[in-house]
Amino acid sequence: MNDLRKQFQAYADDRNLFFTKEREKILNAIAKMKPHFSADELFVFIKKDLKMNISRASIYNNLPYFLDSGIIREVMVGTRHKYYEREVSKKHHEHLICVNCKKIMEFDDCEMEKPIAKIEKKTGYKVIAHKIELYGICEKCRQE
Repeated sequence: MNDLRKQFQAYADDRNLFFTKEREKILNAIAKMKPHFSADELFVFIKKDLKMNISRASIYNNLPYFLDSGIIREVMVGTRHKYYEREVSKKHHEHLICVNCKKIMEFDDCEMEKPIAKIEKKTGYKVIAHKIELYGICEKCRQE
């Protein structure tokens, strides 16, 4: 948590932002939550699990700062559902997303990096980032 706090404090200081009580609550929750979460799940976690008072608007208004600071990153589930994940010191990975239950599973497969190198060579681009999301039906949903 101290590393997250230092990272966000440095970000806030650079932009003359205050490290408000609401931002502190959100940061605290991000550090304690499951790896993938929606804004609503974050709101419920802060209210019910951490027993702290915060408005839903505070969550939505502050998420862009946590995205911009690199604390979290966005994971899209389809075209309508935004999820977030903690980004600090995470090894690069991809996502498998169940279209039924919206479960997100991380995976790392070096073989998936090979086409990117091929594309770089063919186009002359230097790829600096990519995101692969594979959609399907998880084992649990397939058994139901």
